[in-house]
Amino acid sequence: MTSVNTPLFTNREVQILELIAAGYTDKAIALRLRISTTTVATHVRRLYTRRGIHSRAAAVALWLGVRTQAFLDDVSA
Repeated sequence: MTSVNTPLFTNREVQILELIAAGYTDKAIALRLRISTTTVATHVRRLYTRRGIHSRAAAVALWLGVRTQAFLDDVSA
């Protein structure tokens, strides 16, 4: 179970998810973030494992759902 103080995603995961959602490939993400493609793949693999997902589409759906919920929480506050 996630602690109240534990973020759902690390800062790097947020960066990578934003770029995946924008249609970037691992190579393009690596160039944009100035990291290796292996590092990108490692972040993506760990994200998949921790969240129990198996595709980029599922990662984007999860990310967009979290962003939408955060927006709705802000609007209703």
